[in-house]
Formats: sequence, C-alpha cells, structure tokens
Amino acid sequence: MHRFLLSIICALTCACSAYCLNPEATDSLQRIADAAEKGDAAAQNTVGEWYYNGENFKQSYLKAIQWWLRAQKQDYPQASSNLARCYLNGHGVTADTTRAAGLMKRAIRLGDKEALAATVTAADSGCHWAAALMADIYNTGLGEGVNRIKANKALAAKYRQIAATGGDAASKLEYAMSLLNAKKFPEAIVEFTPLASAGNPSALFWTGKMRLEGLGIPMNKQIGLSLIKQAADSGMPMAHYYVGRSYAVGDGVDPDAKEAARWYKTGAQLGNHYAQYALARCLTDGTGVPANFGLALRMYERAAAHGHRTAFTRLVNDTIPDSPFAEYCRIRKLINGGSYDEALARLKEFKKIDKHEADTWQAVILSNRAYSGYNLNAAIKLLRSAAKGGNPEALCRLGGIYTDDNSSYIDVPGGIEMLKKASEAGNPEADMALGAIYCEGGVTPINEDLSREYFRRAAPFMPMPAAYREAYAELVADPAMQKEILSKSDQDLLPDMLKTVIVK
Repeated sequence: MHRFLLSIICALTCACSAYCLNPEATDSLQRIADAAEKGDAAAQNTVGEWYYNGENFKQSYLKAIQWWLRAQKQDYPQASSNLARCYLNGHGVTADTTRAAGLMKRAIRLGDKEALAATVTAADSGCHWAAALMADIYNTGLGEGVNRIKANKALAAKYRQIAATGGDAASKLEYAMSLLNAKKFPEAIVEFTPLASAGNPSALFWTGKMRLEGLGIPMNKQIGLSLIKQAADSGMPMAHYYVGRSYAVGDGVDPDAKEAARWYKTGAQLGNHYAQYALARCLTDGTGVPANFGLALRMYERAAAHGHRTAFTRLVNDTIPDSPFAEYCRIRKLINGGSYDEALARLKEFKKIDKHEADTWQAVILSNRAYSGYNLNAAIKLLRSAAKGGNPEALCRLGGIYTDDNSSYIDVPGGIEMLKKASEAGNPEADMALGAIYCEGGVTPINEDLSREYFRRAAPFMPMPAAYREAYAELVADPAMQKEILSKSDQDLLPDMLKTVIVK
C-alpha cells in the first residue's frame, strides 16, 4: 500500500448492537446502540466505528460495514468515508481503490470536511490515488450549496500531473482512472493500453469495457469481451460478473443462459456481491441452472451483506410475490418464527409445486423438539423420500443425521455419500459439514486436503462459524489467505432478511 494512503486511513481513523453492549457499557453508550437500531444514521455510523475498532463489541469489519451501509443509505457523509477506508485497506472486503475513490467522492460531496482535508493533504504529499481523486473532483466540480467545490481546471491539471508521476503500475493505473473519471476517454485508453498489454487485471477490465462501449476507441464488442475475460482469468471478481452479464444479455456474444450462470457462480465464489445477486436470480428462476431455492436464499444473504438487502425484500414482496420462490421464503419465515402449524398448512399446497422441497421442510418441523407434533421417525421417512428424489437440502440434513455419532440412525458411509451428493448439487451446508468431518476425524479418518477443499467451497456461500473458520485457516499455508479467512464474519443475515418477507 502507498505510504500516503496510510495517511488517509490514519486521518480517518474513528475517534471513538449492535443489540447488546458489553456489560461495562454506560447508559449513554446503550442509548447510542438503541438509536442505531431505530434508524438514527449518526448512531449507526458510531456503532460501525465500534465494531471496526473493537470497542464495546468484539471487533468485526463485516459488521462495521453493515452498519455503515445502513447509515450510507441515509446519506450520512462519514459512513461513506469509513467504507472508503475499508476498500483502501482491504478490511472486510477485497481491496479496491476504484471503489474507494467513488465512496470518498460521495463523502466529500455530502460535506465530509475531514475526508476532504485528509485527501488533499495526501494528494499534496504525493499520494497518486488521492491526487487522481482530487483531479477528478476539480475537473467538473462537486457537491451543492455550502458543500460545493467549484471546478478548477488548473488544480485538476496539477493533481493529474501528480497522479501521472508514479512510476509503478498502481500509480499509472490510478492516473488512467483519473482520466477515465474525467471522461477524457482517448487519453485514458492510451494509459490503460500498455498496462493491459502487461496483463494488469484492472487495466484489462477497463480497456475491455471501453471497447464494449466505444469510449475513446472504436467499438468492438468481441475484442472488449475478450479483454474482460482475460481480466476474469487473472482473478478479478468484477470481471466474472461482467462476462456473465454479457452472456445473459447477448452483449458481444450470443445469449447463453448457462454460460451466464457459470460466470456468475465463479464471480460469486470470488466474493463479488453483484455476481452473488445475479446467481441468486438464476437459481430463483431456474435460468441457466436448475432452480434451487435454498441456495438462492443463501446467495441473497451473501449479497445482502454488501447492500442488496432492500433489493431482496422488494423482489419477494413486490416483484415476484406470487412466485414459488416467494412462497418458499414465506414458509421459511414461518418456520423460523415457530409458526409450525401455519407452515405445515402452506407446505401441503407447496407439494403441488415441489413435493421433495415440501417434504424436506415438513421433516424439518417434525424433527424439531419444540414442535408439539414432534415425530423423528416420520421426519426421517420424509427426508429419505426427498433425498431419493435428489433434493439437496434433504440429502444434507439426512447426511448430517447419519454421520452424527449420537444418532440412533448412524450410518457414516451412507451419510458421507449423501453429503457429497448434496455438495455436488451446490449445498454449502453440506460442504461445511464435510469440511468439519474430514478435519475432526472421529467418524472417518482425518483428511486435511479434503477438509481444506470442502471448507474452500463453503466459505463464499455461507457464514462460517468461528471454530470452522479457525480450522480452515490452519489448513492454509498462505499467510495472506489465512488473514483473509480469519477476517470474515460468522454473522448470518438470513433470519433478519426473512423477517422482512410479508406473509399474506
């Protein structure tokens, strides 16, 4: 990281749950947490800062981001600059200086004077990222009223020159991005091209995107898509999403729903939230892949952590309220809330849509000791029938029962086989279970290679409990990857998401 980027990060370091604070918390701190829950943007930003710094709560970058996203939706300036800090430093998200620049620009537009001062100081000190951002701001001006920064071509040229002086690839890329943001497309393509030729993933992506759209260079959709594919092959998550989108809409290639879904999946595996949401839609509708409501819901949950929660709520309640998936979500909400009899009544009707899915969730209710009609034998019978029909959730749950050494139904070989079938069908809970089984041993010999592989498959698609996350990190040799694994949160947003579903 550039040393002057560190100066911005330090300058923006927070001064100072959210549901339940540490016991030592004062009444005033609890009032802030309560206000955050009720929607106060300033309080939400503060709670995010607590999580980021590990004050009053256990440190969690992901939870900090979630609170800042809530405050950002209310245009709270500091929430945007805090999110920019996360993208600059790779805290809770993949480091992305382009995304950081957009967030910092938004914070400054909304009146975050500290963010502006820190960025100017860093730019004047030679930080190429900050200089590129200030060049972009002064090129067209920014904000309104008292927050207005007037366009200043001289200052734009000054900061663009600072951005251009960096000799390393990162500095050159930042300069190219400043030209792109200033809509100086011909100049931008000149700067991007040698970087793309050298294999820089971001340069490949933006050169390809400019080719697709004919910005500063003659439009050539085939070449543009080819360049974006090269960026994807180099591991750029956003490029995977764009390739999938191109196949989905037929931009530069013939439409191909299966290829679109395949690229969305690889992007989702790399953590891109746009790809996660797009894959969820494919799984919801059965577009390019077999419909899989359970995995779709998991993908919506993963995307929700990065701002797609409202989109999910609108989709289920307003866009497709009469769809099988929306009814599935309503049933899941009823089960989560303990309304078992109402859920069972709906499952009777849902059998007309998907018998195996209905049987699976009927079994979930019957195997719950909190249900007055608890009947494990009947539940096992239903799960066996649904598993025989290939239902991933049934295979996973039955596999879990068969591999539980406290179960009277124990059948370890059969259980592992079922979990593997569920894994092949895309069930992340099965991947997590297999990772744990091969890590812990007991019911089967320890196999670190298999454990690592199954944990790797599960990690992008569901929250990983701390004990499993630590076990997974120990199986990985790369320190940077270990750090990334341990930085992830185990918070599951699904229960809160289901609460927003309207049960008619």
